[in-house]
Amino acid sequence: MPDLQSMLERVPNTRQAFGFAVVLLALLLEACSPSKSPEVVRLAVSSIGTYDIEGVPVQREALVAELVRHRSTDGKLFVHVAPAQGAAYNDVHAAVEAVQKAGGQVGMVGNEIFYPPAPSSGVSR
Repeated sequence: MPDLQSMLERVPNTRQAFGFAVVLLALLLEACSPSKSPEVVRLAVSSIGTYDIEGVPVQREALVAELVRHRSTDGKLFVHVAPAQGAAYNDVHAAVEAVQKAGGQVGMVGNEIFYPPAPSSGVSR
């Protein structure tokens, strides 16, 4: 039985077609594979104006540098800013501004603590 190499050499352009098929298959597999969810960094703002990144206390002046340090290997930075109930607007604004200066994208989490519960519909379950 002839080996694959000798068969490829006998048929013109088969080697190119085979190479093209391999590249096409690799591209299709990459396109069809699920995307990896981005790593998200949590930046908490306390009600007394302190900050922590992933549970580690950080001074306000060091926020930008610490956030840059938390960038993923592809250089992206996704940050969830989580203000505590009673956090001052200026402290939350400083956190959001630090994320932006670090080149990150901001998401706000925990906002439900600032809104009263929705009124009951009166329907019991």
